[in-house]
Amino acid sequence: MLAVLIKMPKYLLDQRLDLWESAYQEAMNEEEESTENFCTIDEVFELGSLNLYGDFEANLTQKYYQAMLKSLKSKGYVIKNESGVEEW
Repeated sequence: MLAVLIKMPKYLLDQRLDLWESAYQEAMNEEEESTENFCTIDEVFELGSLNLYGDFEANLTQKYYQAMLKSLKSKGYVIKNESGVEEW
C-alpha cells in the first residue's frame, strides 16, 4: 500500500488519479487491516483521496487533516510542518 501511496504524484501528472485509487485498493491486504501500519497508511490515503473527484473542500479537508495529525501524534509520529490546508 505504501508503495502505491507514494506514487500519487506520478498518477497526478498523468491525470489518472482514478488508477491511483484502484491500485491502492488492489494493494490492500485484508489480513493486515488491524495492524498499526495499515491504519496509518490508510489514514494518509483517506486524506489524499478526500477531494479526488470533486472541488477542494477546505473546511472538510482541514477537519480531516487535524484529526489525522492528532492520530499520528498519538502513535508517536513527529509532524514537522502543520500548515493549514489553505496553504495547499
